[in-house]
Parts: sequence; structure tokens; C-alpha cells
Amino acid sequence: MCIKSGYIEGDDSIVVKIAPGGVMTNEAKGLSTNSGLNLVFSQHTARLDAILFDEGLLTEIRTAACGCLAAKLFAPRSTRCIGILGSGIQARWQLRMLAIATPCRQVKVFALDRLTDFKAEMEAEGWSVTACSNAEEVVRAADLLVTVTTTRRPIVKASWIKGRRNMHITCVGADAPGKGELEAEVVPMADFLCCDSKAQTFERGEFQHAQKAGYLSEQKKVHEIGDVVTKPRLHRQGVDDDRLTIFDTSGVAVQDIAITKFVFAALQHKKSKL
Repeated sequence: MCIKSGYIEGDDSIVVKIAPGGVMTNEAKGLSTNSGLNLVFSQHTARLDAILFDEGLLTEIRTAACGCLAAKLFAPRSTRCIGILGSGIQARWQLRMLAIATPCRQVKVFALDRLTDFKAEMEAEGWSVTACSNAEEVVRAADLLVTVTTTRRPIVKASWIKGRRNMHITCVGADAPGKGELEAEVVPMADFLCCDSKAQTFERGEFQHAQKAGYLSEQKKVHEIGDVVTKPRLHRQGVDDDRLTIFDTSGVAVQDIAITKFVFAALQHKKSKL
């Protein structure tokens, strides 16, 4: 069960997001595997203005949008292959959003299950998908790698990354203490590290393990994406920029506030036209 709440000073709304989590056995019962809702309260009156019973869809979209933003800022300009580790709902949304960030449509994917379904669904949406038998094949082929699993055992090995240039990795899966998808040794190999929240990445995000292993300290230059957006000099500069970059998103409340506000405003506009 995940509950996030927050507000922006001077804004109209307070948002509370409740995400009970995904239950795969729901499929056999004809239910969505995901669930959740967003509550909108007024900052002025503290009264409940709306319940957005989205079944977790807004969380899926805002998480994928964050991954897309990172790819737009950091992914190689000549991306030839997108690698996806994971085959769940968020893995699919990450790939859908990447259509905005890159013209590349060649995808290699590895997951422990649902590979056939993933391949069929994403190919129907215009992607060329190769289902691989192991994670190493995906990692070695990808210029733009997205890790979208719930693992607590690293699945991306440092030996697969060593010496790589002109590559970007977006890490999505780590959102709790103990979770992580990269071997700790991968992190110090990067030329540029970014996250959505420094406080969270060292506590529950992908960089927690590198810090504990002594490869990364909180004093090291890890950037927050909110700052990087307004600093073009930190973005991928072109085809000659061959840095290895890593972005970690553990999910922050302001993302839920932003997408909830957007949908709530759209619903209010629609209601005013009736």
C-alpha cells in the first residue's frame, strides 16, 4: 500500500494518491491487475473536490512520462535499439511514451513472464520487438535501456556495462528500501547521474545500493531532474556526446499532483461546456 500526499504552495489543490498495488491473480477474476485513486482537496476550504477513480492509470502515465523526459534529455541522439527489462503494465507504458522521445522502434525485451503478450501488444502499436532469453542480450544491444522490474537482486551486471559509451539507462523499479536493478558497481561507471529526488534515491531508489557500497556519497554530484530541465548544458549535446548516463525515478508526490491537476482541470472544463 502506497499513500502519497502533497500540495504546491499558492495552488488551489491538495492531492492524496492511494495505490494499493498490483495483484496479478486479479486477471483470472476479470479484474484489473492494478488499482488506486486520487483525491483532490481544496487548499482554501480543505473540502473534498473530487475523487479520480483511475485504477492506477494516472500513476502509470506519470511514471512513464518521467522516463520519457529523461530519454529526451539524456538518450543518445542515434539510438538504434531500446532495451526493456520487464513486461508488466509500466514496461508497456514506458515504451509507449518513448515514441515521443526517439524515432527508434527496434526493441529487445527480457522478462520472466508475459513476453509473448508484451511482444504482441507492442508490435500491434508499431514497435519491432525481439523477445530475448536473457537480460544480458538486452543490455548489450541497447543504447537506451529501461529497467522496469520489482527485483531485489540486481539483474544488470557491471561486466555488461563496463567500457560502454553513448548509452542511457532509466531505472524505474526501485521504489522501496532493498529494491534495486543495477549492480552497485554500475553506478560509478556513469559520467552523469540524475534522479527525481535526492532524498528518495539514497533511501529507496536505485542509488541506495551504490551509496551503501561506498561507490556513491550524497555529496557526489547527483542531479535532480527538476534542476536539469532548465540547464541545457547538462543535456545530451548531440551525436558527439558519448556519455554513459543513468536516471533513477522512485516516484514523487509532485508528479501525482501535476497529472491529477491536469485531469481535474480538464474534467471541470468539460463540465462547464455541458
